Amino acid sequence: MRAVSLAAGAVALCAAVLPVRPADAYPVYPWCAFINTFGGMTNCYYSEEWQCRQALLGNGGYCYENPFYTAAPPPPQKRARRSRDR
Repeated sequence: MRAVSLAAGAVALCAAVLPVRPADAYPVYPWCAFINTFGGMTNCYYSEEWQCRQALLGNGGYCYENPFYTAAPPPPQKRARRSRDR
């Protein structure tokens, strides 16, 4: 019985120390395709609109922007160094 409580404590400690962050668990792509086969299905694994359109050739359907996609922030701009020769 003591071994079971020790195991449960270890699991609880790991869960507290290593939180699961579902937002970082998988990438979110900017384009989705709704494909009109087998009753319709959605696939949101396209980084470019042309990739989405290519997937629809012969299948029918439409492409749309992923509502869950947020673009990465732009990299910080480097400040210009001032010359010390004044």
